[in-house]
Amino acid sequence: MKDLVALSRTIDPGDFRQTVEKIALYKFGDESPLTPAEIAGLAPATIDAELDDLIAAVAEGRSDAFAGLMRRIEAQGTTPVSLCIAALRHFRTLHQAAADPDGPAQGMAKLRPPVFGPRRDRMARQLQSWGMRSLEEAIHHLIDTDLVLRSSSRAPAMAVMERALIRLTMMPRSRR
Repeated sequence: MKDLVALSRTIDPGDFRQTVEKIALYKFGDESPLTPAEIAGLAPATIDAELDDLIAAVAEGRSDAFAGLMRRIEAQGTTPVSLCIAALRHFRTLHQAAADPDGPAQGMAKLRPPVFGPRRDRMARQLQSWGMRSLEEAIHHLIDTDLVLRSSSRAPAMAVMERALIRLTMMPRSRR
């Protein structure tokens, strides 16, 4: 129920209604309880899925997956500023959870908007590998990149953004 409520807060009402109908048809005649993985699988797919995969690869330090995901994001026409905003939002969310006085696990539970299903598990693992200081450095680096992207700089914007993400991918983790 928590995951359904969280989903209802993240998508518009029409999409949520369609998702509930899809879940009802999917579970028709099935007596087993609905799982978070099933909710995530039946939730509406968005174009942001590959963007989320790219940012997750950066946050997890998976440089092997970075290049392919970056090329697909560029091919979709995602702007460097949009990419920077999404990365900044992700790292700020991790920082918000890490900064919770009751600990990172409680911080994940208190996030607004809530994170649910497999994405929550993935972010919890990312949170374990990033320390507070490393997250602050990452956020600082992304803010500086955003300023360059929005300035009158003549540097190629996508190259600036790609370089920033590569730096984050290679950044040392767990500095408290």
